[in-house]
This record gives sequence, structure tokens and C-alpha cells, in this order.
Amino acid sequence: MIVTRNTILLVHNDTEYLLLAQKTMAAAGFYPDIAKSSIEALEKIPSKPYKAMVLNHGIGDIDGLGILQQISKRGITIPVIVLIDPVSENIIIEAIKAGAADYLVKSGDHLKILPFLVTRAIETAQLKQAEKALSESEERYRSLFKGMLNGYAFCRMLFDEDNKPVDFIYIDVNDAFENLTGLRKEDVIGKRVTEAIPSINVLNPELITIYGGVASTGKPTAFEVFFKPLDIWLAISVYSPRKDHFVAIFDNITERKQAEELLQTV
Repeated sequence: MIVTRNTILLVHNDTEYLLLAQKTMAAAGFYPDIAKSSIEALEKIPSKPYKAMVLNHGIGDIDGLGILQQISKRGITIPVIVLIDPVSENIIIEAIKAGAADYLVKSGDHLKILPFLVTRAIETAQLKQAEKALSESEERYRSLFKGMLNGYAFCRMLFDEDNKPVDFIYIDVNDAFENLTGLRKEDVIGKRVTEAIPSINVLNPELITIYGGVASTGKPTAFEVFFKPLDIWLAISVYSPRKDHFVAIFDNITERKQAEELLQTV
């Protein structure tokens, strides 16, 4: 993962140590800003989009744990690496519980591994943020489709070694899915379509091809099909919210099709 705009905040009450840490982090491609007190640090954090903070536990006016608590109370999300003196190693667990992303004991050439710890903390924070955004997005999808009259199915496509679509797994369906198909949620969610509807490969193999195309290319499509396993006509719209997944929104149009056929015979 590439970390961009690597502006970080170094918080330490020792000017000589700050300069050395600043030089080390700058050489590793970071843009280090500095604060010499907890008050200065707490004032600076909201002013810039810092990617991470390196915090000396024995800062003086407020210790590292106090700053972590203040950050948490203010709802600020930033990965923090706490610098700890060898004689204070007993506070490591407390620091992690207070929200520290990592810690570094100040002994030997410890600054040599600081860039690695900061990079790891930033990447972990970014990954958690991405996972949270994805979870919230999926929850919005579920909320949107849960009460709709159209059937809804969110699925993950399965491909063979030649990247040919061969099956898909139901991840989520709404109540209308049950009403329109007669298939119960507990009989389809978490299962392959070839398990839930074994005859689909024989009776409607084109559906897997169509869904696979949408899931792999991201290009949406809409079509009507006579779904032979259930003996019904469906109008289906398909799009892909993310790679190798698709959402199918459909309606039972059997009555309309039967009416059209009747008109053609008159």
C-alpha cells in the first residue's frame, strides 16, 4: 500500500531528540512536524491532516496516556506510536488500551525502526478505514433494498481457472426476493446458486454468463428472461458494486407476459 502525503507529528520535550527523530523520518520520506508539549500537540492535531503521531510518553505537562485519552474524547482518529523509556515498560499495556497503535522502547538505535512502525501504523489505519467505509456502504445498500417491492440479491461470482463464470454465492436477499421467487432466505444465503437451484445450469445457463460479465467488467445491464426453474418471467437489472460481485434487482413480469401473449392471439 502506498502512503501519500506523509505528514506526521513528532511530540517530544527534548529538542535534541526531536531534531534527530525529524532527520530520521525525513530521510525515510516523511514530512515531520514537531510539538514540544502536549498542549502544543493537542492544538496542532486538528489543524493538519496528520497521517500519524509519534508521542513521547514522558512529555511532561500531560503524559502520553493523558494525550491519548484527550484524543479519544475529542473524536480524533490518528494512529499514535508511543515512545517509552526502558524503565517505563510497564505502561505498554496501558498505552495500547488507551488507543496507541504501537509503541517503541527508547533503547539502542531504536530510531532506525521508527519509520517502519509509523508506515505500518498508517497502513493499518487506512485498511481499517477502508473496511469501515465498505461496511457502511453495504449497510446502506441493505437498508435501501430491504423494504423495496422488487426482488434484490447481492451475490459473489465464482470463476474457474480460465476466468470463466461458473457459479455464484448468495450473500444477501430481501423479503421481496422470497415473495417473488418462493425461495426462503435461509435456503439461499451463503449457498451457491447451483445448490439453491440445481437445474439453473441446464435450464438457464445464460444467467451465469450475464452475471459473470457484469461482475468482472463492472458494466451494468438489464434484460427479460423466462426463468425456467421457477416457470416465471423476470425483468432483471444487474450492476456491480465491487469487483467479482453483482446486485440483481428483479420483478416478476409473468402476468404482463401472459397478457401480451393473449393479445397476440386475438
